[in-house]
Amino acid sequence: MISVFRSFIIYKEENVKGRHGDSLLAFDTLEFLRFFSGLSSNVASEYRKERSCLSSLLSKNEVDRKDPYNKKLFLRIEYGLYVPKPLISINTDEGWVNIYDLIKTNDLIDIHLKNQVMKNFIRRVMHIKTTLENVKDSIDFSTIS
Repeated sequence: MISVFRSFIIYKEENVKGRHGDSLLAFDTLEFLRFFSGLSSNVASEYRKERSCLSSLLSKNEVDRKDPYNKKLFLRIEYGLYVPKPLISINTDEGWVNIYDLIKTNDLIDIHLKNQVMKNFIRRVMHIKTTLENVKDSIDFSTIS
């Protein structure tokens, strides 16, 4: 999954249109659809590559959505525009590691990404991640319904 996410960022750079400017640049449903349509059925089943399925999965797993099966994986920037939740961590052999650290965002910015809009997009997500990390300990989640 992590390698797919990293590949998707590189794919996104090659296909960036900048239609929303860098302040709202995110992954849209059509881009997920185009990306997943090129994957082998061993990686993603044909059913999972359909627009209705992708839209449903994205919507059902938004950070703010109240659903008992919600995994809170995506932060919706605007209708149909998503970024993976900046505070997602994955348990590895080295312990829990943030997903953006696993894909080596600094390496992406310094070596792989050439498009300035895409570099700014990754920097913006990393800024959100850092801000959330700095305030997460000061939030009392037991008072939030």
